[in-house]
Amino acid sequence: MARSLYALLSHRFDPAAHRPNRRDVLKAALAATAGQLLSDVVAAQPCRNGPRVLVIGGGFAGLAAAHELSSAGYRVTVLEARDRLGGRVLTFTDLVPGKVVEGGGELTGPNQPTWMAFGRRFRLTFYRVNWGDDAWESPVILEGRRLSREQARALWEELEQAHQLFHADARTINDAEQPWTAPNAAALDRRSLAAWIQGLTVSPQCKRAFALEFQTINGVHCAWQSYLGNLAMIKGGGLERYWTETDTLKVQGAINSSPAAWPRLSAPPTSVCILP
Repeated sequence: MARSLYALLSHRFDPAAHRPNRRDVLKAALAATAGQLLSDVVAAQPCRNGPRVLVIGGGFAGLAAAHELSSAGYRVTVLEARDRLGGRVLTFTDLVPGKVVEGGGELTGPNQPTWMAFGRRFRLTFYRVNWGDDAWESPVILEGRRLSREQARALWEELEQAHQLFHADARTINDAEQPWTAPNAAALDRRSLAAWIQGLTVSPQCKRAFALEFQTINGVHCAWQSYLGNLAMIKGGGLERYWTETDTLKVQGAINSSPAAWPRLSAPPTSVCILP
């Protein structure tokens, strides 16, 4: 997500309201601690007679599934069609001399407890992305038109109004992992995000900015996005904390794609097969 337009404008015009305080940081730490992995409580033991499981794909999801299954005593084989592991996560150290360039996914945040739990499990070091003071004052250009500071503030005030309505609906999602159990879930799911945006009593410019923001986040047109799905995403990310904590951390060090790194990335009893 990097930094959304809403997050950037919020930091510019109301930084205190959108900066996590000490209580929020402690709550995030407790949430991360709650992200308990099976591998944290069950020691991985090689098992020659356990049930066999085949995992298709050696991306982060496949490797995580293989590691957890292996910790539970399954005999796991990971099949990967590429000549490396990591899927969409890949670090280049030879693309730009003296620089590290990420070729895919690179960001996480303290509101993602499973990521934080794997960080503890594999002793990963996270560091906060430093956007720099200039980033918060970057010019706002919407549909080819540069907004003045007064126009940007007016846009933020409308976006704030829209987001508050959005968060109010997100609070009705009792379980972000099972949003279909929410009251009126079927109706919320039938409604597209685009339809909800069109129903807002804000300016056309604000509607366009809101739509562009969520198209960037989810990678598809808002007419193809479930309103319920987006509510679950925001609720799972901590409501307002979704905008202040999501995609704010990186992992120290490169993702090594060489075969020598594979034993470190997969559990000892797990085998990895590279398909021809």
